Amino acid sequence: MKRKSDEQLFAAKMFQKQVLLSESKGKASLINEVRILRKLSHPGIMRLYEVHETNVTICLVMELLEGGELFERLDTAKAYSESDCALMFRKILEPLVYMHQNEIMHRDIKPENLILRSKASEYDIVIADFGLSQEVKKKFLHIRCGTPGYCAPEILASKAHKPEYDLKVDVFSVGCVFYQM
Repeated sequence: MKRKSDEQLFAAKMFQKQVLLSESKGKASLINEVRILRKLSHPGIMRLYEVHETNVTICLVMELLEGGELFERLDTAKAYSESDCALMFRKILEPLVYMHQNEIMHRDIKPENLILRSKASEYDIVIADFGLSQEVKKKFLHIRCGTPGYCAPEILASKAHKPEYDLKVDVFSVGCVFYQM
């Protein structure tokens, strides 16, 4: 979408209210994502500018990231050099440290949620998709979530044992991404 006053481009994430309300945790998840994105302001985190609501839709106006997912680059690129990995690692860890200092856990770090700001640079990475993120008010969380293959083992603890994890699970996920690189 384009702003008329200065023709700046933005991304729009649209939700149909009827669909959102029919999902068991759809509304709560969206409210949580908006609340968390409004608290965060870091160049390495996708920015939420506005939320618009009509009778039938909710629209999130967000930063336009045109470089595509890191996943797409991993799928087509050969192995990254150690120096390239180190630079990318820093670009992902800086916003993650900021989030953790603000007691926010992403819980779904994976190449599909690491978006490149433009096609011109492989190193300008932004963390996106805060649908599973959570504020950490207490020491540990207990809900299973995330993407298998990237989530820490403590999240996937057996059903007989209530999982117990903290902010470190995001660091484990970043490690999985870099192993893949």
